[in-house]
Amino acid sequence: MKKFNQKLALVTLSLALIMPGLSSVLIPTPVSAVVKTKKQTKVTVKSKTPIYNFAGRKISPKGYHWPKKTKIAVNGAFYLWNEDRNKAELYYHLTDRCQKMIKAGKSKKVNLGDAFVKTSDVKISRKLKAQNSALTAENNHKIAASESDLITLNELIKNSAQIKKSKRYQQASAEERYNYREAINDAKKALKHDTLSAARVQYLIWQANIAIKAF
Repeated sequence: MKKFNQKLALVTLSLALIMPGLSSVLIPTPVSAVVKTKKQTKVTVKSKTPIYNFAGRKISPKGYHWPKKTKIAVNGAFYLWNEDRNKAELYYHLTDRCQKMIKAGKSKKVNLGDAFVKTSDVKISRKLKAQNSALTAENNHKIAASESDLITLNELIKNSAQIKKSKRYQQASAEERYNYREAINDAKKALKHDTLSAARVQYLIWQANIAIKAF
């Protein structure tokens, strides 16, 4: 029942932007899921702090490094399973895909895509509770996504056209709109694969909803 209620809340989060008042019917109050997060959590990175993708592999752009004592916004903590190292480690998810970095002494905005930093590599302003456990990350990496999770992800994609017409989306910042569009694009690309792990699909659902929650 708890899992069902969580999935219902995730789908309703996107529907709430399309149909005002729907959340009060489907989700018991308080409806925290559709309230914009006011206070950002930030981490302080070192010059050479590596950047990782969902698979726990380094994706740091060649020739770039972080400006000294840079603080970047993060919006979630996840244990990610690294197949190469055969272990799960804890990471923070970067809120924005585009980040200011330094190359040849000049500051440039770089599109990192969907990216993470290891919790052990950074200092954080306030700790974030992990969305999963190391054991869950490992187990869910090895099993196929459930039909109900796939339905939830498809619903989020289906609702995206209407969300983009909503007032909240249109009044959001350019970065917030971009983060949301790319989260939906990630979901669309992933669904083209024959099989998807439970870990991947559950993460994509979270990613789409946290992007909505930002505006």
